[in-house]
Formats: sequence, structure tokens, C-alpha cells
Amino acid sequence: MIMKKRFWLLGIVIVCLLSTGVLAETCSSTNTIKHNEPKKLKFGEKEYAIYISKINAQEVRLVVGDESTNRRLKEGESYNLIDGNILTVKEILYQDYAGGTKSVKFCINGKAGTELKLKPDITPTTMKADLANYPAMFMKDKVLNAYFVVGLGATIDSLIMADVWLTLEKEGFSYVLGEATKADIEVSDPLNTNLIVIGKASENKIADFLMKKVSGSLNKGEGMLKLFENKGYVQLLVTGYSDDGVRKAAKVLENYKKYNLKGKEMIVTGTLSNLLVKESKTPLKIIKKIGEVEKPKEELKTTPQIQVAKETTCNGCKENSNCLPYGTRLIKDSKAKYCSVSKNFKEQGKLGSVCQNNYECLSNQCSNAKCIDLSGEIKEAKSFLEKIFDWLKSIFG
Repeated sequence: MIMKKRFWLLGIVIVCLLSTGVLAETCSSTNTIKHNEPKKLKFGEKEYAIYISKINAQEVRLVVGDESTNRRLKEGESYNLIDGNILTVKEILYQDYAGGTKSVKFCINGKAGTELKLKPDITPTTMKADLANYPAMFMKDKVLNAYFVVGLGATIDSLIMADVWLTLEKEGFSYVLGEATKADIEVSDPLNTNLIVIGKASENKIADFLMKKVSGSLNKGEGMLKLFENKGYVQLLVTGYSDDGVRKAAKVLENYKKYNLKGKEMIVTGTLSNLLVKESKTPLKIIKKIGEVEKPKEELKTTPQIQVAKETTCNGCKENSNCLPYGTRLIKDSKAKYCSVSKNFKEQGKLGSVCQNNYECLSNQCSNAKCIDLSGEIKEAKSFLEKIFDWLKSIFG
């Protein structure tokens, strides 16, 4: 009888030790996760999005799916998840200097799991669209549930965006690697996703798109934070009368804890060293329902169909008894040409050539009176934005 009690008590002790992490599940294989780089892993039938919440040289706190370990784990300790699976920390690597590695090796039920592609699943916010709820309304399990949007080639706005994100990263928020930013021309449906749009309407197509929804305008020297919403999705516009106004509004967002942000529109005045923030008494009124606003139109990238002239006079270029409209592109005499307004065919220009219309360029893209490689500029802009985020990550881990 005494022996039975001893075994019974020993069993309770072992269970308690496992649940508190004194004894650990053995890892036959491990996975490695770095700070601010979430992973999605599959263990049997269970799938988890996993990321590091807190880490130092001795301990780490992980978020596994919807569950955060309620204490920090040391090397060799285990933690019982709510679903019964056991998380074990195998090794912590913490290099306490700029650019140093901060990572943890772990397993669940002794296995490394199968890595799945972690795609951003931008979902409607569960919070009221109110500036008082920034940044929580743009986060899901402390991971960015939105895109930062800047104008293509708007370098200053990209740096402003980096400053805004830096504050959030210091507070423990993270993002899906490679999926945090978009250039304005990459956003085809701005109403059905969560966005933080930075820049003036003249330099950011999505900012321009949102500003066309309202009546009125900003005054000289003003910056503005304004929320829009559609079916649970929220768009935050960080803009201004001028570049200086954009910087003022972004500075407030960067230091949001210092200001009593509330409502759907706040106006920022003053100077960068002495910002004055107030809720707008006469907010810019929405003049169109959100579904009635036209989406940003894509540039014409295909050649217009050849049309047969019905009239005797050809208001275009004649080709094999057909009348082709201005802008028609074709291969003629082994060269790429287009129908010009002078009613003859001209060769399409190379990159950097002077132009007025897309069809005048071999790349089919004309901007600021020059032929450009738009796809190349998008890649370059994306690369630049991601380099900013990677640089921040290298400094703050």
C-alpha cells in the first residue's frame, strides 16, 4: 500500500515538473526561429504561427498560435500548450550587440515540425476604427496586419515610414518578412485591406485616391492623420499640405503615446520640435460612399485592337488598307513602332527617351516625360523598402 502511494506521488511530481519546465521533453530534431522573423510550422495535424515575444541571454518567451507562454523559458525547459502538445527550448543564442543574432532552437513533441510558407492574411480589424486604438487595430497577435504604402520612388516617405515602424518594433511588434510594405502602384484594391498610407496626394496614388473621397483641403503648414474604413478594413492616411506636414503627422504617429490620439481625424501644426495636435473640429467630410470611389486605374499595357476605318478620312495611320488609331503599336520593318499624332509610324523610344505617352516607349511606360522601366523601378523600390526594415532589424534584433 505504501509502495502504491509512493508511485502515485512520484507520478504527480513528474507531471508537475514537466508542466513547470523543470523536466523537459527530449528534442530528436529542432527548428530555429529568429527574433522578428515569424515562422509557420506544422506538427501532425496542428499548424502554428510561431514568433519570439521576448528574449535575452538566459530566457525566451514564445507565442505559439494564439497562445503565449505565460512565463519565460530557459534552455532545456518545456511548456505544456493548451492543446496538450509540449514545447521545449533546446538552445538560446543571444548576441548583445548591433546586428547580433537573437534566436532560439526548439521543438514541439520532440520534433522540428514541417515549415509552411507564411503568407500575410490581412483580415478586418476587430477594433473600432479610432485613432485611440492605434497601433493595436493594425496588429494581430503582435504581428503587422496591414501594409505600409509609400509612393514609388518617394525616398523621404520611405525613411519616414522606417521611423514609424522602429517605434513599433521596439515595443515588440513584428512583421512577415518581405510582406510589410508596398509601393502605391502595387495596391490594386485599397478598400479591402488594412493600410498605413504615408505621403502627399501628389506623390502617392493611394493617398490621392483617399483624398478624393473627401471635401475640403488642408491649410498651409498642416499635417493630418485620418482614418477611413470599409467593411472592417481600415486605412490610415498620414499626409500633409507639404512634405513638412507629412513629417509632422508621421512624427506624431511615431510618438503616439505622447499624444491623446482619438477620433478619425487629427490635425498637426507647430514645428517638428514643438508639435501641436488637436482633434479636427471640422473634419474633411466624406462626399462619396467608399464603394462609389473609382479604384486607381492601371496603365494601359496592351496594344489597342486594330480597327477598320469606316470613314474615307483616316484619323490615324494607314496600314494595308486599314486605318489604325493613334497609339497603335506594331512591328514594322523589323522594328517596334507606334502610330503618332502626325499620322505616320515612329520607332518606340529606349529607356530615358523623351516621351508624352506610354505607347511612345519600348517599355510601354512614360513618366515625367521619360521612358522608364516600371517593373524595374518597382523591384528597386521594394528592395529599398525591405533593406530599410532589414537594417532596422540588424540594429535592434
